Amino acid sequence: MLEGGYPPAAILARNRSTGQALASRSNTVFMPLDELETGTHFDLILLCVADGAVAATAQLLRPFAGHLLHVSGTVPLGALGAGSHGVFYPLMTFPADTEPAWNGVKVFIETSQPGLSDLLARLARCLQVELLPADSHQRFRLHLAAVFANNFTVAAVRAANALLDEAGQPRDTLLPLLRATFRLLLEKDADLLQTGPAQRGDTPTMEAHLSALSSHPELADMYTAISRFIDERRSFDRIV
Repeated sequence: MLEGGYPPAAILARNRSTGQALASRSNTVFMPLDELETGTHFDLILLCVADGAVAATAQLLRPFAGHLLHVSGTVPLGALGAGSHGVFYPLMTFPADTEPAWNGVKVFIETSQPGLSDLLARLARCLQVELLPADSHQRFRLHLAAVFANNFTVAAVRAANALLDEAGQPRDTLLPLLRATFRLLLEKDADLLQTGPAQRGDTPTMEAHLSALSSHPELADMYTAISRFIDERRSFDRIV
């Protein structure tokens, strides 16, 4: 892979403009996915496609690949079909407009053949990532945890930004708080950091907040669900 010092032999894609742009960035050739010639062979093909397209794309590419890998957290290994196949699932977000930061990333793997693990270990060394085994069930739970940690965190900040806009305050108002929050999360167990009205059992404040969200039922639902989770964990903490 390019980040590990090994540029890909080719970029395969159905979308010509996307494929050509990526090939140009990778200093390699672009090959239309649907126009591969008989006899074309790649030692390894890494499928970076939507989860719902993994099985169909794998079926198309199996005749051209010595090994097939997909990178999904939710798609089982069996979706790749018969052959020497595996999963290389990085627990990381890779926004389209940023350079990937691989160093230290945990990558969860599963293979159909023991020998493929050696190839994945070499790939991991190139990228400076940590390899960990995980079957399909474990990866699905990891993906679910990542949705809460990443996707829902971003959604919560978007919700906060909307409320700042309504208050006529700049969006950078929350930056010191966000920096402090993430610094503490990197240093301490999240179970020890929870604060706020739900943690205190401050029902009057929570009712006032919900009243203020009456014109935003989707935010009120978020507030209620998360507050209930915090309250239930608070009760659990008291018991133990």
